[in-house]
Amino acid sequence: MSAKYKRVKQADEALPAPLRWLTRAFSSITLSVILLICVALYGAAGSMPFYFLLIGLAWMLILAGLVAGLVTFGVRLGGKTDWSTGKKMIISAGVLLGLVGSALLLGQLSYALIDSMPVFEQHKATKVYKLPAIEMNETEFFGWWPLQIILLLFVVNMIWATIRRIEFSIPRLGVLTVHTGIVTMALGSVFYAQLKLEGDMFIVRSDLPGARPVSHFYDRKMPAVFVSVDNAPAVQVELPELPRYNEYEMGELDIRLHEKPGFADRLGEDLRITIPGFIAYGELQPIWIEAPDDTVAPGSGPAITLAMGDQDTPGMGPRTTLTSAKPADRLMENEAWALEYLHAPSPQRLADLMSEPPAQARHALLIEVPEQGFREVREINPGDVFEVGDTGYRIEIEDIGPYGLPFVSEGYRGATDTQTTLNITTPGPTKPIKRFALHRYPERTQDFVEGQRGDPDPAIRTVYLDQSKIQAHLLTDPPLPESFASVGSQDDIWVLLRIAGIKPIISPLSEGKMPLADPERGDSWIHVVQRLERAVQAKRSVVTPRQLRDPKIEGTYEKALLPVRVEYDLRDENYKLTGETFSKTITLRQMPYLEQQGGEMKPEIVSIPGYGNVEVAFGRRRIQLPFAVAMTDFEMTPYPGSTIPKDFQSDLLIYPVDESGQPNGAPERASPHMNHPVVHRTADVALPLRKIKLSQAGWDPGDPMTSPQDKMLTDANGRFVNQQRFTILGVGNNVGIRVIAFGGFLMAIGIPYAFYAKPWLEKRRARKIAAAITQQSKSAPTANDAA
Repeated sequence: MSAKYKRVKQADEALPAPLRWLTRAFSSITLSVILLICVALYGAAGSMPFYFLLIGLAWMLILAGLVAGLVTFGVRLGGKTDWSTGKKMIISAGVLLGLVGSALLLGQLSYALIDSMPVFEQHKATKVYKLPAIEMNETEFFGWWPLQIILLLFVVNMIWATIRRIEFSIPRLGVLTVHTGIVTMALGSVFYAQLKLEGDMFIVRSDLPGARPVSHFYDRKMPAVFVSVDNAPAVQVELPELPRYNEYEMGELDIRLHEKPGFADRLGEDLRITIPGFIAYGELQPIWIEAPDDTVAPGSGPAITLAMGDQDTPGMGPRTTLTSAKPADRLMENEAWALEYLHAPSPQRLADLMSEPPAQARHALLIEVPEQGFREVREINPGDVFEVGDTGYRIEIEDIGPYGLPFVSEGYRGATDTQTTLNITTPGPTKPIKRFALHRYPERTQDFVEGQRGDPDPAIRTVYLDQSKIQAHLLTDPPLPESFASVGSQDDIWVLLRIAGIKPIISPLSEGKMPLADPERGDSWIHVVQRLERAVQAKRSVVTPRQLRDPKIEGTYEKALLPVRVEYDLRDENYKLTGETFSKTITLRQMPYLEQQGGEMKPEIVSIPGYGNVEVAFGRRRIQLPFAVAMTDFEMTPYPGSTIPKDFQSDLLIYPVDESGQPNGAPERASPHMNHPVVHRTADVALPLRKIKLSQAGWDPGDPMTSPQDKMLTDANGRFVNQQRFTILGVGNNVGIRVIAFGGFLMAIGIPYAFYAKPWLEKRRARKIAAAITQQSKSAPTANDAA
């Protein structure tokens, strides 16, 4: 204890009790140690899984109790002077074994207790800041108010203890400098956490249609919902309370956007938007559902849902829905069989499918010449050439196999089929025909006459019957002859089987199932588990299991699904409330940039009668910049012989902006490239935006469907024509970083001073004192001199 602190403590006696206790607490080194331990524990809480953190805390308490018990026993045993040394050793050993055994028993009980609780089992690998009660990312956790309060208390303790305990003298200058550096770093950290901005911006190349300078960026951490009505400017609603890592069922949340500041002022009090649930990591799975009313929705039609299983029950595997509304979606097949769903097929199509080919024929061709009353079903193989009876037609089988051209017609995209290529020689002066006869989609059969494509010549009709695998057809509302009425009804699902070597079989689907082995899954029966009369396609939110999630994007909202409920109190033509409420729930995928839409990442539009079209988008907080940025060019330098970027650089124009954020003035040029950001300074704006760093964060790799060779194509100016339509710039600031650096500098010079300069000064002072005493003793008169 320094002499200064002794004087201060004596002066503290005159203070009233609460104030005296407070000033002594903040003057103590003990409080500093406790606060530093709290900082260390906070850091451990943010770095260790929740489960192991609990185990560690349990063992710390057990060990603390063990040490306390040993110390207490030792003190008491030491006072028993009448015991012999041997007896003391025996008693000590027994007590030590008892305490250690108790500690181990408590440890095992702690393990068992923690393991028995489902919440701990569920969150074994979960860090504290990912727990449902907290839900924040790592940066937010280490900038959270508890740690800031601990740091501020530490700063106050450090300043007060320094003033009260340390002498302000030259030898103590090192300690004072170290303490000042610690305080400066702590204050700088709090300052940095409060004012730090970090995000990115999406900029389209200025020579492309619709491109314009961008004067905002998107925050990396804060989610937001954007709401607009009839293309009016969107209202941004920030969502700091939105979860990040955990799922919440519908109704477990009640985040009311309409109660946020500014919402009702812009959109009215009758519109209510809430977030009733949340999926942190999931997918939108397409499903087919029954249309909600009798109106026929676009793209709707009858459909059936199938599942593979055993003879008694369908399995738990994926379901497949076949619909008649879209030809591409009416087929299910594998290497052993193909299953096609047909609703109300034409009588001619049904008759074609029931045609009996020759025995064992794997490929057959139905040929009709209507004017001559000719009809024949015959086996075909590549290379066959034959006369079509006495009709004068001659057919050559050029090829049999998959139809290799992609379907481009609406409804057929993604469909596959098999075909036979026929060379048809016609009687008389008619020109030869090359015909592509399709098996599953005969309506897509085409003729080529002298290279000109057209519809099939009706004078000769050909239908390709593929029996290279089992062909099954499920029929609803088929045009069956009256003779089938005794077998089944028109409301039944009928099955038509065509197998090589067997006459086609048609009958009602008994009990909604049929044997049809799946060589991949091993299941042997297929079940109809659902039948829809007016099927429309929708999407279902499916949670991704935790073991399948990518930890790099977990908690970033990249895979989050946000259900949003839009409600509106309906009014009549006189704008009076009708008592009815419009309500619709939509599911949104987060859009990294509102300017870039595609696939699932797009706004949803809700049409509300009497109000308008409400557009809702899920994105990130948009922050306005005091300048606007345009990209004039982009240069990517790949490694030789590849498309992997070695360096990329954006050529930018940075404009000053007016109050509305529009470019206003002459621009400055800047060129950030990989690991070389640029810093733009703007005077007379808020401190966080005064100095902004722009760095190259991403670039347009081009369409993934473009071949590597085409990606490397360049124009006359050397620009890659299939790449680099946009750039992504990282936006951030470093407010407070110099304060932290200055604190580190003070510590760097204070520590050597305290360890080396102070001892040297103390020794020098001691030598001077010793020399003065020696000199004084030599010059003082002795007893002999006095005599």
